[in-house]
Amino acid sequence: MKKTKKMTICALMSALGVVILYLASLFSTIDLSVSLLAAFIVLIVLWELGLRAALSVYAVTSIISILLLPQKFIAFMYLFFCGIYPIIRVYITRLGKIFAPIIKLLYFGGALTVVVLASKFLFTAEVYEGYMLLFFYIVCFVAFILCDMLIGKLALLYNIRLRKLLHIDRLFR
Repeated sequence: MKKTKKMTICALMSALGVVILYLASLFSTIDLSVSLLAAFIVLIVLWELGLRAALSVYAVTSIISILLLPQKFIAFMYLFFCGIYPIIRVYITRLGKIFAPIIKLLYFGGALTVVVLASKFLFTAEVYEGYMLLFFYIVCFVAFILCDMLIGKLALLYNIRLRKLLHIDRLFR
C-alpha cells in the first residue's frame, strides 16, 4: 500500500474517532461505551495497517479530542485507557492465559488511578473518598472485565464476519 493512501486512511479514521468522542461528550451517560467504540477503530487500524499506523491514529485522535471536546473527561479517558488499550491488549494477550489477565488488571488499575487523580487535581472535580472510592474501583474493575470480554468478542466478530461482509480488506490493499 502506498504511504499516501495509508496516511489518508489514518486521517479518516482519526476524524471518525474524534466525531465519535464528540458525540459521547454530548451525551454524558454513554461516554465510556462510546469511547470503547472509538477505541475499536484503533484496533481495526492495528490489524489492517500495523502498529505505527494505529499509534498515529491513537495520538492524533487523543490530541484533537483534548483540544476540541467540551467535556475533557472523555478525552482523558480515551488518552489514558480506551484509545491505547486495544493496542496493549493485542500484545498482552500473547503472554498466555496466566499472565495476561494479571497484567491487564494492573494496567487498568494504573490507568484508572491516573484518571481519578487527574480529575481531582487538574480539573478539581469532586472525587469519591473512603468506602465510596473503594466501591467505585470495584465497579470499574467489573466493568473493565466485561469490556475486555466484549472487545475480544467484537474482535472475533470483525475478523470472522464483518471484514468479509463489508469488504474492508479491499479498502486496506
